[in-house]
Amino acid sequence: MFDEEKRRFTRIAYKCRGFFTSHGQAFPVTIQDLSLKGVQAETKRDTGIGVNTRGNLVICISDSDNISMDVKVVRIDGLKLGMYCQRIDLESMNILKEVFSLNIKDYNLLSRNLEELNR
Repeated sequence: MFDEEKRRFTRIAYKCRGFFTSHGQAFPVTIQDLSLKGVQAETKRDTGIGVNTRGNLVICISDSDNISMDVKVVRIDGLKLGMYCQRIDLESMNILKEVFSLNIKDYNLLSRNLEELNR
């Protein structure tokens, strides 16, 4: 996503499958890590996706829970895509907060991330 100096949100390692859709094409991705405002995902092959590509990312948390967000690709490193969340619906945000809170052990760090999200 961003350089450490620019990053305001803590990332957590979280591997799961997902799908990135842009301009009518869907690409399977593997989620590598996520934060409350971004995701790092990896494609299986070169997709031709470029920086500033906008689309929808669906993160498959479980068979019944998915997170859907509108994203913008902000960084590409080989097959890895750094994506910035531009819009997320309330249900998806609640699922993301739950995943985040279950995977971060420092309550103060979680609180700071949630406060930063509200700014």
